[in-house]
Parts: sequence; structure tokens; C-alpha cells
Amino acid sequence: MRKKELNISFLFLFFLILFTIILRTKINKDFFLFYVFYFHLSHLFILLFLFISFYGTGEIFLRRFKFLSFLEELTISVSLGAGFWSIFILLLGISGVINKGVYLSFLIPLFIYGLFLLIGRRKDFSFYSPLFFLIPFLYLAFLGIFTPPLSYDALAYHMAVPKFYLMHGKIINLPHHLYSDFPFNMEMLYLLSLRLFDDYIAKGLHLLMGVLLGIGVYLWASREGGRKSGLWASLFYFSMPLLLQLSTLCYNDLALSLFIFLSFYSLFNFKSIGGVILSGIFSGLAMGTKYTGIIYIVPFLFFYILFLYKKERIKLSFLYLLVSFLVFSPWIFKNIYFTGNPIYPLFYPILGGKNFSLPLYQRFLSAHTPQFFSFPNFFHSIYSLLKDSRFGFHFLFLVPLLFFPKAKKYIPISIYCFYFLITWYLFTHRDTRFAFSLFPFLSVLFGIILFKVKFRNYTFFFLQFVVIFSLTMNWVKDMAYFSYYDFPKVSLQLETRDKYLEEKLYFYPALEFINKNLPENSKILFIADNQTYYCNLPYLSFSPLDENPFADLVRGSSGKEEIMRKLKKWGITHLYLNLSEFKRVETTYHSFSWGKDEWKKFEDFLNLCEKLYDKKGVSVYALP
Repeated sequence: MRKKELNISFLFLFFLILFTIILRTKINKDFFLFYVFYFHLSHLFILLFLFISFYGTGEIFLRRFKFLSFLEELTISVSLGAGFWSIFILLLGISGVINKGVYLSFLIPLFIYGLFLLIGRRKDFSFYSPLFFLIPFLYLAFLGIFTPPLSYDALAYHMAVPKFYLMHGKIINLPHHLYSDFPFNMEMLYLLSLRLFDDYIAKGLHLLMGVLLGIGVYLWASREGGRKSGLWASLFYFSMPLLLQLSTLCYNDLALSLFIFLSFYSLFNFKSIGGVILSGIFSGLAMGTKYTGIIYIVPFLFFYILFLYKKERIKLSFLYLLVSFLVFSPWIFKNIYFTGNPIYPLFYPILGGKNFSLPLYQRFLSAHTPQFFSFPNFFHSIYSLLKDSRFGFHFLFLVPLLFFPKAKKYIPISIYCFYFLITWYLFTHRDTRFAFSLFPFLSVLFGIILFKVKFRNYTFFFLQFVVIFSLTMNWVKDMAYFSYYDFPKVSLQLETRDKYLEEKLYFYPALEFINKNLPENSKILFIADNQTYYCNLPYLSFSPLDENPFADLVRGSSGKEEIMRKLKKWGITHLYLNLSEFKRVETTYHSFSWGKDEWKKFEDFLNLCEKLYDKKGVSVYALP
């Protein structure tokens, strides 16, 4: 891009920001189009602010690192910066600092630094015009982030735990919520989003992780096979329906996949001690995002270095391990401090852990590990995964490409894909979503090999037909997903956030009642339900996989008066009872295991309380 055009672009961006700020002071929701314009543009600017801040952070560490292109440097720097900030927020939070002013005092200088670096590199800017096919995906995903979180996992811990920390002003121990002791790198960025702006920014950051991963796919395939391979690889990746779904959810799968991909990318493409260190950093970030990051990448890369390098291979392999665990170590020390187990609740029989027991550990394993293993089932699971409509069945048809002679150069990636499938099958409960990290690698492989192998005309025509048909079906599935959840209603402000939540979450009106009608000094006990994100008052809840102190309280009480007395000692003023969730957690996890006497005491106790709200099986009670 010419210098004059770039200067005009920056000037236009400056006046656009200024116009948006002025616009906000002059309008309200009655000016519909202007309000929607401000609503979207303001969030876009916050995401751009965080993007440049992350870039500035990453560049502090990578200024002297040699990259093949500016796009590669930008992708790795932003990813590294995001990972650094997740750990930094953890350290600040444990120290009792969850403060907007403190965050901005670091972010603003980094933003200025990153912006000046970008301006200084303006000669390296170039538009990849063929990548404009991504615009439909980015448009749908961008609209999708402007919907409030709906999924159980987000409402129970991905977003609920960061919000709980925010309400208490620091990261504290949640003794009966084992998910809060999982590594939370992505959730720390959600905490930053909630503190600075709102949960739409949190979704935007998860989308950003997915986009950075897609750029990484393009870069790797382009390195090996040229621009055409890069475009096809990124098309395979960005067309996956599951990517759009994850981009609109506050989960951690895209961040995990990004860090796993970049750890392999760094080692494969930067064959030096710098590449080993960078690979170790991203492996540590993957471990700190989800426990499965440990088994998905670390053992494989350790042995990969051991066999790849001829000189100092033992030294380099252990350097990789050291860097990985140093980056992961803040989560280890946090868990040791809060629970006594560095990877709580894993390996409880050996490492132990507070507020846990062997029966609870067995319950946890039954909910998180597969129960059946056989070789026929293994290959059937792989087959089912590759033809899953959430990825696109073209992956299944392209698998034979891995056995062509031209693919020999990419054997390490192929072996890693097979290793990933084994770990996914053996160590997870085989949810399709948990295998998402595999498909960026497959996209790279197929994007390269598709143009390295010489096919006969009819064979290539058949492959093109299958791929294009599959990608078209993926797009249809994307549109179906988008319309099923009515994203345009709320993202385009055609419906209020509260109204949308009332339609999608049957229990939301009860939480809305709590937020609007109960005193600020109330404390709510959530009985059985763990979806607490939309509760804005202090509360107490228990994970269905943990001990349930309320169930024990009822079991050990002589009657309704003693239950009342003990709850008041806990500071409880109100009860939230979701009968549907009560039935689910009792049937699935036996979280209460009450007999007739306990049920009778509980019913008598509820009769003693005042029912304030009752609708769709969800009730709110006030203690007398």
C-alpha cells in the first residue's frame, strides 16, 4: 500500500473514532440507525484497541525475532501478547487487583507503542485480495458476538467465575466449584473484557483467537505450497460450521487450538533455539488454557525435538519442557495455594486436594473420560469425526491424499494428527468440540498436498466437486445456525437483551426478578443450579461434581428450624430453586442423594419460607 493511501486510512480512522464519540453524546435508542451504528462501532474500536495492545506486548519480546512476513509477525505477536495478558491478569487478580484504571495504565502505553510500530511498518502492509471470501464469515461471526451468552458452560463457569472474581475484587478460592480450579487463560481475558466493557467484547476476543488461528493456517500452507495452497487451506478452515459456532460462544477451544497450532508452527518453521523457546511458550499457554493442552502437544513435541535435532537435542528438548512448565507454573502455584493439588482435581488419589474425596473423583472421571475402548470403536470414532457435519465431510474424502508420495515431507504433521486422535479418543469423552484443534492441521495438510499431487483430470474434477459441495453445505449449516438462535434480533438491536434472554433461557426471568427486586445486601443460595452468570447479587452455589454442603446441611439437621438457623449463619437471605436442574443433577450425578426423611425436612423448610417468584419450575424464596 502506498504511503499516501495509508496516511489517509489512519486519518479516516481517527475521524471515525472522533465521530463515534461525539455521536454517543447526541443520540439515544430513539435514533435507531445511529444507535446501532454506535453500538457496533464502539465495540469494534475496543477490540481494535486490545488487538493493538496485544501486538505491542508481543513485540516487546519478539522485536529481534526474524519472521518471513509482516503478517506472520503480526499473528504471532498478537497471540503472544494475549497469552502474556492472561497470565498478567491472573497475577494481578491473586494480588487483589482487578481494577480498570490499573489495566488501562498498562494497556494504553502498549497500545501507543503498538500503534507507532504499525505506522512505522506501513510499507509492509498489503491486502490479500483473495482473502475477501472471508468477509461473509467475519460478518456473521461479528454479528454473533453481539448476543448475550446462552450456553451452560459459559453461564456456569467460563463467564460466571470471572464475574464472581470481579464482584469480589480479587481472585479467591471457590471451595465447592472444581471448574474454578481449572487453568483459565482465556477466562482471564474474559475478566479483562468484563472489567473494561462487557461480555460482547469477551466473545469478540474468542473470535479473535479463531481468526488468528485461520491466518496461521494460511501462513503455514503458503510457506510450503504457495499462495494458492494457503487460500485453499484457509477456506477449509474458515468454512467449518463449528468455527462459527465457537466464535459466538464464550468457551476456550479457539484459544487452546491457537496456542497448540503456534507451538507446532514455531518449532516446525523456526528451526533454531528461538523456535524451541517460542514453541515452549505457546505450549505453556495451551496448558494454561485447558488441561488437555498438556497431553495434546507437550509429549509429542518433546520427542519431536529429541529426534529432529542432531546437536544438543537432549538439551533443547528439556529446554522446551522447562519453558512450557514455567509459563504454565502460575496456574500450578495457584492450585497448590488454594487446593494443595497442582493440577486439581486430576490424580486426586496421588496428589490429594481440599474439599474433595475419592467418590467425588470417581464421579468426575465418569463425567470426563470415555468408558469404552476397542480398536474397531477407535476407527469408527475417527470415521464419525471426519464426516461430522460440523466440520464438513470433505475432510473424509481428502484423507487418502496423506498417502501420496508427495506428502512424505509432511509426515511429522500427519503423525501428529494421528497422535492427536489417539489422545482425544483415550483421554476425553470424545465430544466433537474437543477435537477442533485437529482440523487446522488437516486444513494445512490438505491445502498443501492438494496442489502438490498430480491427479488425472477426472480425479481432480471429482475432488473439486466434493470439496465445493461440502463447503456449500457448510455455508448452509452456518446460515441455519445463525437463524436458529435469532442472532439478528439482538445483534441488530431489533429486540432488547432482556427480551432475547427471556425467550432463550427459561430461568432468566427469575434472575431478572432477583436483580430488580431484592435488596443489594441479599445473598442468594442456588439450590442445584450452577448457571449463575446473570445474577448480579452475592450468591452461593455448588458444582454438581463437588460436595454439596446444602445437601449435607439438610441431611444433618433435625428439622426445618435448624435448617433455617444454619442458613442464616451462612448469611443466606433468599433461595433460588430450579426444579429442572434439580432433577438433572440428581439423576445424573446424585448430588443430593436424599431419602424420604430429608425430602420431608426440605419440603417443610420451603413451606416456612415466603415464595416471591414461581414460573416455569423456577422459584425464588425469602427466608423469614
